Amino acid sequence: MLTATFREMNHASGLKRSHAIGEEEELKEDLCEKMLDILEKYNISYYPEDADLGDPYGDIMLEFWTDTANQDVVIELSDVNGFEDFFEKLSRWLDNYDVTEEFDIYWPLHGTRGVPDSPYTLLEDFEEVQETVGNLIDDMEKLKNSSC
Repeated sequence: MLTATFREMNHASGLKRSHAIGEEEELKEDLCEKMLDILEKYNISYYPEDADLGDPYGDIMLEFWTDTANQDVVIELSDVNGFEDFFEKLSRWLDNYDVTEEFDIYWPLHGTRGVPDSPYTLLEDFEEVQETVGNLIDDMEKLKNSSC
């Protein structure tokens, strides 16, 4: 492997660069693999499917279904510029997510278009969204802190 050879050459010549060529790519790949594991843990899909989650750029969409009422949750993050920005934009999305506001929007549709008849089920469903995204962000923060 070229990366290993380059790293061996750096150690042999006494160079002490913290991010040798190829090493940064390895870190991104490792971060990407760990992000895939986190998303899989919560059954969250992401688009585009070929996005590099270790160093994402562009528009990223996350999607998952709730267990409570089988709601299709889609989170669109625009103009993502790296993992840190991905984390910040998702955190901002959660900060702006208001369970009461969501309930007020969807309750008039109860019993139609897949909206539950029960106000308790509907409220529980929105709380599940908040909890799932909150847990995702917590895991991402742990990953972010362990990678630095």
